[in-house]
Formats: sequence, structure tokens, C-alpha cells
Amino acid sequence: MDISRYPFSKEAAELVEEEGYNLEDLAYHPDLLKARERALRRLFSSIEGKLDLSIDEVRPMNDVYAFIISRIIVERIGDKFLRNRFAEHEVKRFLKLSEGEYLPNLVKLAERSFKIEVRILDGNMVAVPYDKYLELARGLGGDKWRLVNRDIRGGEVIVSEREFRRLLAEAIRMRVLRPSHIQGELPKPLEDMAQVVRNLLEAKKKSIPKKRRIGKLAPCMSELIRRISDGENIPHAARFALAAYLLKIGWDKRKVVDIFRSLPDFKEKIATYQVEQIARKGYLPPNCLKLRSIGICVGECGVNNPLSYGRRKAKK
Repeated sequence: MDISRYPFSKEAAELVEEEGYNLEDLAYHPDLLKARERALRRLFSSIEGKLDLSIDEVRPMNDVYAFIISRIIVERIGDKFLRNRFAEHEVKRFLKLSEGEYLPNLVKLAERSFKIEVRILDGNMVAVPYDKYLELARGLGGDKWRLVNRDIRGGEVIVSEREFRRLLAEAIRMRVLRPSHIQGELPKPLEDMAQVVRNLLEAKKKSIPKKRRIGKLAPCMSELIRRISDGENIPHAARFALAAYLLKIGWDKRKVVDIFRSLPDFKEKIATYQVEQIARKGYLPPNCLKLRSIGICVGECGVNNPLSYGRRKAKK
């Protein structure tokens, strides 16, 4: 297993335990200086929405310790926006670095590191247990991930090799987002690193336009805006629904694009094109039945379409 590519793996954890470095070592040990530098680079890339694919070929453990130090600093700062950006960075890094990986190695990674027992079928297809599929696909947008559109056999969902990597990436996201138990102050070098990251984080947040408040938004749409503001990577179906909704209630196209700037994978050119396409074609947001089926509905609010919410509130 390539631990520099997969620093979250069981093999990497076993090597960390074998080397025996503690928190003080992570902060002070001269042999880990490069790991600390790489941790900062990793966090800077996360905040800026860039992707650090560099690998230490000489000492792969530096990438493992960089991942560990990064997680410690993210937990110390305790900011949702940062945590979501870091998680998205690790997801994208895995997806890129695992391209062309031998499928049995990915299966081993799933089984040993995430306790996901799967089977390889003919044609490089993978059988994923039904419950694990539901857990991992929950955060993925698009109709293709819905069970009604999947090949289900005897309690297993059949996915392609590429889809399996995408599900595995969600397992990585969930692990990174899971809070750890970092309590109290860190050793001074790590506290200093955390402060540098805080400074960049605050500068990044200030560069993102504040979300616009116009009237009373439908609860599901307000929740999507909140999730985006926290740096969460919402599914594309949710992005479409929000953009179509905001345009239909009168938001300017530029302001709609601004809403999406907090997304970890935001690209202005792409977002602008997509918003302009939605506006030009006059798309309506999906109705509540559709929103409920893709996990966007947040509760009964007495309407059949989010566009009806403001009108209903006005009549009361």
C-alpha cells in the first residue's frame, strides 16, 4: 500500500504506531520538519480551493505525518468551513492519486482501513453491501446514485470501479469530518502553525461576499445556503435547485454566483456559465416531492414547491 497516497490507511497507522512519535515530537522533532511544512502546504491548498498532489518520494512517512498534523490543526481551530474544505481536499486528492490503482488494492484499502467488505465481480465491477452503499452514497447527488436506478443483487449494490472509488472517497470524507478529541493548547510550534492557518482562513472568508438576505426564503433553500456558507460540498442537484430558486425569486445572476463561492470546488467560470444557462432557459426549481427524494427537504412546510413558500407566508 502506497502510504504517501493513502495516509489514512491502516498500513500508515501501523507505521505511525511503530515509529512511536508523540504530540511533542510532531511539534519539535527535527526529523518531522518537512512533515510540518507539508502540513501547512496541505492546509493552504485546502483553504484556497487548490489541490496539493505532491508526494515525498524520499520519505513517504512525511506525507502521513503531514496528514496527521493537518487534522490536528483543523481540530484545534474548530471551524466548519475549514473542516469541510480540508475534507474536500482529501477527497479530491484521493480520487486523483488513486486513478489507475489496481482494483484489489482499493478493495484491501476499503476492508482494512474502513471495514467495508466488498467483492470483485467480472468486468471490474464491485458488489457493495446494501447498508454500506446507503451510508456512503447519501451525500452524492445525481439520479444515478438512487437505489431505484441501481443493480441490486442479494443485498448488494453493484457499482463500477470508478463508482467504487467515489464511494471510497466518501468514506474518507466522513473520517476527516468526524471530530477527534484534541483538548487544550497544542505545543507552541503547532499553535503557531494554527495561527498562521487562522489568519489565511479569515482572509479567505472576508474575500467571499456575504450571503444576501431577500425576504423569507424557503427553509430547504435557507439550509442549502447555510451548508454552502460552512464550506460543505453540496451535491450538484442541490446546486441546481438553489440557483433555479434564487433566480426565480428575483436574484441577480452575479449574486447567485457569489452564493457558491464558499464551495470547496468553486470555479467562477464554470459557476457563471451554469447560472447563466439556468437563467437563460428559465428552469424552475424541482418540486418538493423531488427535493425530498434527493434529501434536500428539511421538513413539512405546507407547500408543493419552494417557490410557493413566500406566497403562502405572505397570505398568513
